Amino acid sequence: LKSMEDWFDHVNRSDIAGSVAYSDLDLTEEEEALGEAAKLMTLMNMFKEDEEYEKCAIIKGRMEEVNRILRKNK
Repeated sequence: LKSMEDWFDHVNRSDIAGSVAYSDLDLTEEEEALGEAAKLMTLMNMFKEDEEYEKCAIIKGRMEEVNRILRKNK
């Protein structure tokens, strides 16, 4: 899961990804956190179904970080 997140972050930060995907959006920190939360919840559901509880624990930790960001922005 960590290597998948690293790859996703790397691709997200590339020039092509930035210019194609989100260049015109100017997302706020809260909007980015909401997107991350949606992604993490989707992954959590997939891993629960597959009984991959170690991955669920990693996602839970990341969700706590995202929730702190969301609480800060409310």
